[in-house]
Amino acid sequence: MLRQLLISLVLLFLTTACALPFRELDAEPEPVQGKIEGDGPHKTPAPLRTELTPDLTFHLLAGEIAAHRDKAQTAFDHYQKAAALSGDTTVAERSAKIALFIKEKQGAEDAVNYWIQRAPNNLEARQFAVAVALYVNKRDDAGRQLAELIKVADAKGEDGFLLAVRALGKAQDSKQALGLMRDLVKANRTRAEAWHALALLAAELKAFSQAEKAVARAVALKPDWRQARILKAKISWFAGHRDSSLELMRQLVAEAQDDKELRLTYARFLVQAEKHEEAYQQFQMLWKEAGDQGTGHGVDDVRYALGILALQLKRYDESVSHFTALLGSPQQKNEAAYFLGRIAEEKGDNEGAIKWYEEVGEGDYELEARLRIAERLSASGRLKEAREKLGSSRSRWPEHAIRIFVLESALMKEANTDEGDVWKLFEDALRVNPDNIDLLYTRALYGASRGRLDILERDLQAVLKQNPKHADALNALGYTLSDLTGRQEEAMGYIKQALELKPDSPAILDSMGWVNYRIGRLDEAVGYLQKAGEKLHDPEIAAHLGEVLWASGKKDEAMQVWKKAWDKFTDNGVLLKTLQRFGVKF
Repeated sequence: MLRQLLISLVLLFLTTACALPFRELDAEPEPVQGKIEGDGPHKTPAPLRTELTPDLTFHLLAGEIAAHRDKAQTAFDHYQKAAALSGDTTVAERSAKIALFIKEKQGAEDAVNYWIQRAPNNLEARQFAVAVALYVNKRDDAGRQLAELIKVADAKGEDGFLLAVRALGKAQDSKQALGLMRDLVKANRTRAEAWHALALLAAELKAFSQAEKAVARAVALKPDWRQARILKAKISWFAGHRDSSLELMRQLVAEAQDDKELRLTYARFLVQAEKHEEAYQQFQMLWKEAGDQGTGHGVDDVRYALGILALQLKRYDESVSHFTALLGSPQQKNEAAYFLGRIAEEKGDNEGAIKWYEEVGEGDYELEARLRIAERLSASGRLKEAREKLGSSRSRWPEHAIRIFVLESALMKEANTDEGDVWKLFEDALRVNPDNIDLLYTRALYGASRGRLDILERDLQAVLKQNPKHADALNALGYTLSDLTGRQEEAMGYIKQALELKPDSPAILDSMGWVNYRIGRLDEAVGYLQKAGEKLHDPEIAAHLGEVLWASGKKDEAMQVWKKAWDKFTDNGVLLKTLQRFGVKF
């Protein structure tokens, strides 16, 4: 599992767009020409002045100078006077925005009202008026401005409902914002755009039940509206209905083969759903459309995704091809070198992996590469060099010292280093970080592996004193007490607490199965262990399940469980010892 951790994190990175605020996932409204007056239902007043007067010039210059000197209140005073003298909409706009910036409630109200008075058809002014009304907690005023926003937008041929979402999305009170949007929809219940906007705002505010109902209404009113169907697919995804979301997304992509953004979103959803083969196919289609046209940031991103997915699917030659090409990308050469190292590591080429990791320069992957070098050195029997590498890394990245100490202890344990040296490492680490939970937890597990139950109990109790809900510590303490002592009821108590905190954890389910076995509850034990095995194909879980089945008289089933695990995990110590105890050979 640990070997796949970073790949999984990078696969998660490929889904970044899916985690952006919901309004970023939907299409922007058509460009708003809010400062072009004349197109709208309201008559625009003529300018008060067409020439600069000495007073007007003074206030404009004084306001600008004050703004540059960060004297916002003074800037507002001058711009407010300049707006009154000129009637100019740009000056009125600046006055209103400065007032809101300095949290001058009355000033902001006065300024935005004057802006609207001078520019009644300006959509930005109407949006700003909504924001100000919400800021000063005048819900009715906000509702009136939203209605005017729709009226003006309709006259201009704009989608005012999307503009309303932009205005309400900034509200501090999400319930109030949704209430205002619902009021707007009630007045426009036959318009699909209104329901679409409500769905968008509700989704952005994570009110997914409301969002699903609203977008369904939008699609019902306008069945062929592609944008609403896309939003429906996205909302279904974030509401947790992944299968229906992916099916609708698949249909939409099939209908518009040339929609690259939609295909990219679909591919990212597939990655998040761990459908890596299907995601790979979608990225390949994007590559065929764009990859052969040259290089560039967008093309490199697709190539990078293909490299990661090919590595995940163990298509090493394809992954090498993509990452080798990315070595020429200034933005991604370090990542490319790192993953070429990962590929070499997966293929068992320690020296090749080290060579590539050493090519990783300063950036996000540098520390990871250094730690990987240490692991490969240790795996090659060069523990001393590995520890030197970790020591230099600890000096360079002191903020990651705990993590590096934990890794060093693991490498020393794997190399069967003298026990005294490992204890000294923990002593040195805890001298600087005496209460660190990760160090205490790791030392506890090492103590258990060396039969030092006194250290296990002392350190895990210290962990639990700091964090009584540390599920892994509760589980480790409970399992070890169950496995190595007769304190089964005490062990059961710890494991029950852990399971309440992490009910789907395969490790804790395994522990609960084991403690039930140890106290003679064989049927309950089998149930927990089978559930653990369904969640994770792990040799230790299989060893335990086989033993309980054997003890239950189900020897054929036990043999099947053990054989399946043995075919894949022939080097697992727990599984091997279990088979030896029962005299089983494969």
